[in-house]
Amino acid sequence: MPEDVLPAERDHLVLARRELKRMREHTTALLDNQTTWGNDELTTRALAASLAARHFSLTEDLLRELHARIRVRSGREADAGSQDQ
Repeated sequence: MPEDVLPAERDHLVLARRELKRMREHTTALLDNQTTWGNDELTTRALAASLAARHFSLTEDLLRELHARIRVRSGREADAGSQDQ
């Protein structure tokens, strides 16, 4: 594996974490400040549920697997899941 791959992956993870935080903050603001999104209660509930699911999906847990891969590739860990267990 080329030596420059790991630093590039680390830089990408820093950017990904920053963007996840931005999206999470935007979604939180929408959830906190909006009470009606649709023309009726059913539509509003469906959109609110969809937004809540998106908010949940924007957690940093999504990056955990990528960090584990970098640790394995750099030889810092023998098992990608060992930190999480």
